[in-house]
Amino acid sequence: MNKKLKKSDALGVPPATPTKEHLETVQYIQCLSDIKGKRKLSTKLGEIVKLREELDRKEEVKLRRQRAADEKRFQETLKQRQRNEIYALNAVMRKLEEDRFLDYKQGKSVGIKSPVPESSDSAHRLGAV
Repeated sequence: MNKKLKKSDALGVPPATPTKEHLETVQYIQCLSDIKGKRKLSTKLGEIVKLREELDRKEEVKLRRQRAADEKRFQETLKQRQRNEIYALNAVMRKLEEDRFLDYKQGKSVGIKSPVPESSDSAHRLGAV
């Protein structure tokens, strides 16, 4: 009954790397005292890190594209709003100019002087005299 324990049994390490048939029936967790297990584990972890980094990059690119599309839509909306404001301002100014011109024409036909008096100072500054 006094069996001598091997060093691998004391550490709970299997005597060899399990075969594929054994892995299909038993869930095998790599032991870090096994060199092949360490290599497999570090390779698997490296693959997981690369996969996550790739997913993060794809997500970041997707977010950048979405922000760019949103910014473009905002700029288009802003341009359209500004264009509409300019058109409205032009219509108001055109109406005001027409009204003033009609008032001026009516004033001339009645014989009233122009509502904008010309001063001699402004004539000198403009080089009229």
